[in-house]
Amino acid sequence: MIRVLVDGRIDAPDGIGRYTRCTVAAVRSAGGIRLDVLTPTGTPRYGAAEADELLDAARRVGADVVHLFDYRIPWPDPGIPLVVTVHDVVRLLDPGLCYSDAAFAARFGAADLAAMRRAVAELRVLTPPASAARAHPASVHEEYYGRMMAHLAATASRIVVPTETVAGQFRTAVRADAPLRVSSWGSDHLLAAPVPPDGAAPPPHEFVLYVGLARAHKRIGAVLDAYARTASRRRGVRLVLVGGDFAPGGPGTALVADHPVAADAVLLGAVDDSMLQALYLRAGAVVSLSASEGFGFPPLEALAAGAPVVAADIPTYRELLGAAARLVDPDDLDATARAIDESVAAGPPPAAAGVTPRPWGAHGRALVELYREAVQDRARRRRS
Repeated sequence: MIRVLVDGRIDAPDGIGRYTRCTVAAVRSAGGIRLDVLTPTGTPRYGAAEADELLDAARRVGADVVHLFDYRIPWPDPGIPLVVTVHDVVRLLDPGLCYSDAAFAARFGAADLAAMRRAVAELRVLTPPASAARAHPASVHEEYYGRMMAHLAATASRIVVPTETVAGQFRTAVRADAPLRVSSWGSDHLLAAPVPPDGAAPPPHEFVLYVGLARAHKRIGAVLDAYARTASRRRGVRLVLVGGDFAPGGPGTALVADHPVAADAVLLGAVDDSMLQALYLRAGAVVSLSASEGFGFPPLEALAAGAPVVAADIPTYRELLGAAARLVDPDDLDATARAIDESVAAGPPPAAAGVTPRPWGAHGRALVELYREAVQDRARRRRS
């Protein structure tokens, strides 16, 4: 039986953390392999210690395949096939989303910045940067990202991406002949969440909901500006913001506090799955105006719950949401405000009635097949 080691050290309350938890469960349910998971250890990120820890774990369990859910370390070829998940290539498409050195140190610490500098020095020896990377990167993080993407394209046996959109972007921005496989993430993980107590969530249809981070590409400013123009706001429909960045002291909290809609906003911070599902079930509209996404859990979670969705008209959302959502140009604030008002008044568009949640089970089965292919490829290379 094939033995697979998953790098599950990212377990944060964000999209990658959600992917980690749901994918591990889906692969276990698929069966047919022996699965081991390297859980969070507190080892500093981006450095040699992180790579050594993973390699030691792979050797300890006798792994036939290692699956990396977020490729952060320049790992020399360990003689074990690598399957790598790539969630998006947004920082190659928009290098301005990379951290400056000062911002990276402020968020992650000087030690992690120093480790990233050493990783970049090693990557300069191992690989040229990705094809779309800028010749003169503005920060260590930008150079790291461009070279890391190129390195994984050269060393991975299989690269798993969530959409055809990301696959096309990867081929253009990183490497045209990369061993890509498209397998959609799931959106059915909240359906079995327990119902929270009565009164825990706001009254039905009396709020507009945003779920996610407050990073630049999420366009929180556009969400706030569009909501400010809605008739719904004037009727007392509140804006509810969910996610760790909207906890006290978070970057999203500061953004909202400085905006004219602050008095109409409710900041819940991170919530558990039962509360999140209750919010989707009650929302008058769920809004996602990201400039770029690889997948985007919130609008798909919302559709799975039957909630009306207003989303940016970007390639990923056209592929995944289509006519089930109201797709808008976030730069057109009046049109976005109208779409929010239509959602609050009328509910989801008719096409949303036929939306079936994407099953995590299908992703788990696809990964098990990829693990088998990776082992077979390595065996063929050894024989030749």
